Amino acid sequence: MIPPNTCTAGMPPAPGSGTATPAVPSLPGAQADAGQAEAPATASPAALPRLPWPMLALAQLPAGVLLCEADAEGRPDVVAYANRCAAIWLDDEGPAVYGRALSAVLAPWRRGDGLSWEEAWALGAAGRVELQRQPPACAQAHAAGAAAPASRLALQLQHLPGGGAGLWLASLENLGDAAAGPHQGALSAAARHIVYLQHHDGLTGLLLRDAFRQRLRARLADTDPAAGGGALLIFEIEGLAAYNQLHGLDAGDRLLVALARTLNAAVGGAGLIARLAPARLAAFVPLAAGADAEAWASALHGRLAAQAGARQPLHAGLVRWPQDVDQADGLLLGGELALEAARRRPGKSFARLMPGALAQARDHVQLRQALEDALALGQFELHYQPRVDGRDGRMLGVEALLRWRHPVWGLVAPARFIALAETSGLIVPMGAWVLEAACAQLAAWDAAGAPPLQMAINFSPLQLAQPGLAQQVADVLARTGLAPGRLEVEITESVLLDHGDEVQRVMHELAQLGTRLALDDFGTGYSSLAYLQRLPLHTLKIDRAFVQPLCSEPRQAAIAGGIVQIGRSLGLTLVAEGVESACQRDALLALGCCEMQGFLFARPQPAADLVTRLGLAAPPHGPVSGGGALSPPGPAR
Repeated sequence: MIPPNTCTAGMPPAPGSGTATPAVPSLPGAQADAGQAEAPATASPAALPRLPWPMLALAQLPAGVLLCEADAEGRPDVVAYANRCAAIWLDDEGPAVYGRALSAVLAPWRRGDGLSWEEAWALGAAGRVELQRQPPACAQAHAAGAAAPASRLALQLQHLPGGGAGLWLASLENLGDAAAGPHQGALSAAARHIVYLQHHDGLTGLLLRDAFRQRLRARLADTDPAAGGGALLIFEIEGLAAYNQLHGLDAGDRLLVALARTLNAAVGGAGLIARLAPARLAAFVPLAAGADAEAWASALHGRLAAQAGARQPLHAGLVRWPQDVDQADGLLLGGELALEAARRRPGKSFARLMPGALAQARDHVQLRQALEDALALGQFELHYQPRVDGRDGRMLGVEALLRWRHPVWGLVAPARFIALAETSGLIVPMGAWVLEAACAQLAAWDAAGAPPLQMAINFSPLQLAQPGLAQQVADVLARTGLAPGRLEVEITESVLLDHGDEVQRVMHELAQLGTRLALDDFGTGYSSLAYLQRLPLHTLKIDRAFVQPLCSEPRQAAIAGGIVQIGRSLGLTLVAEGVESACQRDALLALGCCEMQGFLFARPQPAADLVTRLGLAAPPHGPVSGGGALSPPGPAR
């Protein structure tokens, strides 16, 4: 029993604690609830959330503990945590220990030969360093029976590897307090427990992702692929967050622990198991030559899926080593790609990594990084496709279309990167650049004496969802000096179907600003007629799908004629897209649609190539193609 005059007097005991920290079983049940325990005595509120383990055991130790962040060179630096014993022994409860450099906290302490702990450490002093306070602490300043500052301490430093440079555990033993006595056994056990919790999930006892990856690398390095290889199976519980909300966190924890135990029993000591994410578990097993990895994985998935229950789908993805992937990092990525394929299937699904999926995923990552770089390096440019009067070919406006000129790949097709820009969110800054550059180009044409044109720009769903979009557009128009009616904002019919109410609000704000609004790809959705009545539209663009068969399919001509009649009855301007032949042009004119764009009249081209058509003697000053990494709102396709 710890005497009452030590630094732990008055603190509540840890649940089930003795002087040593008990060993952690491989698959324990749910963690004990430490919510009612006293918080650690001295800890930085900013630093605590970054520490990857619970502090309760350290707070109760009858020995001093400091946790220090490592500096850029990996040496102990700023104190992120100090337990009560450390704070009292260092007599540092006034100026808080945390947030200060360890060298400053230990400045009053010297070794017997006068060296500071840093000097002793720099000279190669390993393990335990005994230090004395200079000058000695004044014991009578403390009440009888109360814990007092120490006069002599033993310092021991241990590096705790982790993310970045890791952390340092500084343990302190009070050499001048006979009542406290040495408690290095308890401290060593606590240090081992800290290291354990760095690599294992506190709930299931399974390896965490980084530790799993490290051990997987080591396992593969020591395994002969010719002996049979191995298999990685990744599981995910669908809707675990909703399950926790419905049944409580304890129920979700019990499910995870039960699945972990089943997985541990099935894999055995020869394999590796991990909790990669809150609802994601993984198992790697070595397989004998000729073993059927898919049959093993399917059977294990079925067993765990039955345990999860009929209402809680459990998906699984399988990747084989070395048949599918030959490296540890690729193995994890391959397993997660297979899991994503399984998630796209209904019910309790199982899928194996398909050939080429890993290479495709790596290409996707490379393309995304290149796309981010393109925005910063100014690799985007605008091409413009003229919109003309089909009767005489007179140019009425242009549509700005985004192009990417990569220094190695050349001109990258929009079909290759626009969808990625949408899913990654890069479409928002890219679209902002398009809006700014296109309006600046139109202003440059005006200044050079070109006839007045309209500039059409496609806006993505993500752009339309940005707060203050109308103000953003107004600011660009003000900077470039353009009248709002010179800009036509195009949205696709699918945007209306997916984001109806939100898009309607934004469109009304843009209409109040004075910009023109166009509905692109009309006729390809299902709710167009209802929206036509409610939206402040000016232009209806007939999709190329109705234009292409005009001369070969009479029924399509009837549909296109119906669209024209609807638009004209609502007072809208009709524009036909994808006009490629004189026959299509003549058919549209006969239906009453005069404005057109398509390869029959002009392909999309850089601004400089439109000089002759615009009647300009030389390229006007201004952003004729793009290139600059401008900032502000909307993409074009």
